[in-house]
Amino acid sequence: MNKKYLIICFSIIAILAILLIIFSQTSLKFIEHNYDYLIEIDNTYKIYQKKDNIVLYYDEQIKCINAPCEPIKHIININFSKDNIKVVNDFINELFQSKKEKSVSLNKDELTLKQKNIIEAIIHNDESLINVNNDEIYKLVTDMWCKTMLNDGGSHESSYYVFDFSKNKVEKYESYYRAYEGYDYKDRLIYTKEIDKESANNIKNSLNTLLYKEDSSEDNLCPFSIIHNDEEKEIYNEESINKLNEIIFKLDGNNNKKELVFSLKSTNLKCLSPSLEVYNDNTYELFAAIRDENDSLVTIKKGTYNYNLDLILNENISNYLVDSDSAHILIDGDGKEYRLDIYEPLDTFLKSIDVNIDVCG
Repeated sequence: MNKKYLIICFSIIAILAILLIIFSQTSLKFIEHNYDYLIEIDNTYKIYQKKDNIVLYYDEQIKCINAPCEPIKHIININFSKDNIKVVNDFINELFQSKKEKSVSLNKDELTLKQKNIIEAIIHNDESLINVNNDEIYKLVTDMWCKTMLNDGGSHESSYYVFDFSKNKVEKYESYYRAYEGYDYKDRLIYTKEIDKESANNIKNSLNTLLYKEDSSEDNLCPFSIIHNDEEKEIYNEESINKLNEIIFKLDGNNNKKELVFSLKSTNLKCLSPSLEVYNDNTYELFAAIRDENDSLVTIKKGTYNYNLDLILNENISNYLVDSDSAHILIDGDGKEYRLDIYEPLDTFLKSIDVNIDVCG
């Protein structure tokens, strides 16, 4: 009796699953053939409009352990208030006013802040995002994208922070693009944090100062960017970038005691090489191989970095170990020693801080 009952239950579940798939495919086909306008955003989201009916469609990519998985299809009816549906329709009608086509493909970067607010409201199905006070919204884009793009492999990371000073709130987002394979993740929300009023005012004042400060000195190849009210300012000045890194460091919560994450030196030379020391407070220091007359370390170079060190120190490090006297020696913060070749994440990091460890010094 129990066995028959279980078979019946599983059969019903299977039938319902099949019907759900058929219904979703049928409803999507119906939508695709019965719309006034279609807006495709970042080759990911499709927004269909039929008079006052707004429908969002997108595929959610999922990873399976043993085999490729079919994406999950999302079809969402946008149920905004009458006033906000009118705002959306006015935006869509204005967008297609001078176009003969019924569909258009856009990137978010092409949109004004007001238009982005409307699109974000639809994507997140949250109409409160339509009326965001843009004067209080600042976006800080780090130099990570540029620095990691210098790697010949084409893989790169990016990170940015969105401040809403009307709510004293900050959100951090990250993306990782793997060469020839596409994004592992894009615009992934890392955290949302409340900022105390004093800190929020200090950050806002710093961002405003840098927005309107002359930055003719190109101290760095890779800039930070501050975006406010559709205006973007690239920051190259070393002092200004250090100030932005201080803001980021405090936001990310790395307020622990300064500690060594790893040191690195080369034995692949007929001379002594300099030693690089990397710390948990986003700073590094390059020391000469020969000490001064007081037997003290001599600093060749020091500065700040903006790189995810977890890409260097993880279980994959064992893939790059070599049994040779001519190698590079990496010692982690716990004192564990690794003899290895320079591998992609480590090479990317060294290029980002413009340090060559394979020199005499």
